[in-house]
Amino acid sequence: MSLNTLIELKWRNLWISKSDYIEYYYSLIVGKYKLIDESIDYYLGMLEMAIYYLYDYQDYKDVGFVEHKYFDKKHLYNPLNLKADIKERDFSEYLKSIYFDGSYTDIDIESLILKYKDYYNYDLVVARLLFPNYYFDLFDRVILGDDSEDILYKVISKNRGYERYLRRIINCIGTFFDIKKIDWI
Repeated sequence: MSLNTLIELKWRNLWISKSDYIEYYYSLIVGKYKLIDESIDYYLGMLEMAIYYLYDYQDYKDVGFVEHKYFDKKHLYNPLNLKADIKERDFSEYLKSIYFDGSYTDIDIESLILKYKDYYNYDLVVARLLFPNYYFDLFDRVILGDDSEDILYKVISKNRGYERYLRRIINCIGTFFDIKKIDWI
């Protein structure tokens, strides 16, 4: 649902703050959680890549829509899970969620992207796909003592597969848009 008003894209600044937050809290727990010690650099690198990807969008504004803070079955219909944001948020978070719940194999991703090729700014979609909120949400749960670090296996074990999934999406988008290249994908 459109809000019929322009809103500023704040992701980049929020992600810079998130990076500072993660680095600070990680400095307090170095050596305490083996899985975090082994994986944190990879996800901070993804976060930095997402921030870099948005460099050209620092003054970007678009029509605001009612979007989801989290795109999962647990939170999907919760009214407290809604916020004003740009339309690319839900689409990219949907693409992330179907990868992590495994349902992406039942969906023709290329057709989905092609269907909406004139609707979304795909640089923003790719940036959001790079942003590893799925890992950092679990990181928070571990350092707050809500879960053991074993919960991180749900994400870490899917790194290579997610990179292939990202490459597939980026290659598809690249067939009709000139987007920034990501060397490591």
